[in-house]
Amino acid sequence: MACIANLPDAIPNGKGWGVGTVVGWLPIVEEDPKHKGKPSWINFKPVVWHESFCKILESVAEYSYTGYAFTLPHSGETIVIYPFIFILSADYEEHCMMSLICIYLVPDKKLMDITEVYPLRTTESMQKLYDQAQEKGDSILQSSGLQDVENVFWSIECSDPYRAVSWDQLHAYHLGLHLGLFKHLLLHLLEHVENIQGPDKHKAKVIIDELYYCQLSKMQILFAAHSVLSKADNPNAYLLLKVIQSYLELDMYTSMDVHMEKSIEEGRQLLGVFEANLKAYSQATDDTIWKNVTSWSIPKGVTKNYNTKVNECMHGPLKEAYQTWTNFKNVADQKWNCYEIATKNGL
Repeated sequence: MACIANLPDAIPNGKGWGVGTVVGWLPIVEEDPKHKGKPSWINFKPVVWHESFCKILESVAEYSYTGYAFTLPHSGETIVIYPFIFILSADYEEHCMMSLICIYLVPDKKLMDITEVYPLRTTESMQKLYDQAQEKGDSILQSSGLQDVENVFWSIECSDPYRAVSWDQLHAYHLGLHLGLFKHLLLHLLEHVENIQGPDKHKAKVIIDELYYCQLSKMQILFAAHSVLSKADNPNAYLLLKVIQSYLELDMYTSMDVHMEKSIEEGRQLLGVFEANLKAYSQATDDTIWKNVTSWSIPKGVTKNYNTKVNECMHGPLKEAYQTWTNFKNVADQKWNCYEIATKNGL
């Protein structure tokens, strides 16, 4: 999916014209048991992805250097457009495929220090390492965790994939941290249920099983849990409640449509509170994406400008096209024709 970044934010974040469009299909390389785990196979998958994406960027790569002269239809004035990639909106796994590496080099023992600042990779530094590795061997790449693959985004002038990849609230919080925290909470509630005697025990288990598959943060389970999981009787569960409280507050800040310097600073402080509560809780995390929230919300605007919610909503029409407009064989061209017809007719 692709969209124009310099439109009023209500257009790309809305519905209808200007939201975005399908610009191509990227192949998914299936795992081969014979080669799984081998360095050559690990590099092969991103090579296929980047070579495929190169076909999409071929039409704009040259213009990113020379510019594209465009005559305005109403005034007749000629302007020169220099295309570049400002935002890469995707989940964390897709980010690693786009940038071929985690954008921060964080030591294993420092993964819990989510407020710590680490050097950010750049196109210049990574391209330099890649060129050196072609002459001196892969040891240079291994020391920096870089794959022996040429990044397709290096071909676009003024584009840096390590700055373009953007933290995504949907996958990082709502489908990631959110689910993990509330599942831990349900486990603590189950431990409490085991102490209940009589028929109420079975009813409580049924309710918890149902909650497990619901949008937990939108329910009153957190507030109800405070009256059940006391600090004295369930110290670990109580610490978890503090973690969830700071997470929900942090999620509120990252959901804001408008940010001021004061709210950004408050968000940074809350990130520190969340880190302290998380460390106090007995369960640790191995994720480093929380730091990216406040550091990237400033240059790119609020998170709605680079989350994946709009793109995910487009999966529905594509799925429907696959199920109703194809014969389930060689579906790429059939789905593309269907998408073009639907787009032209405003469906």
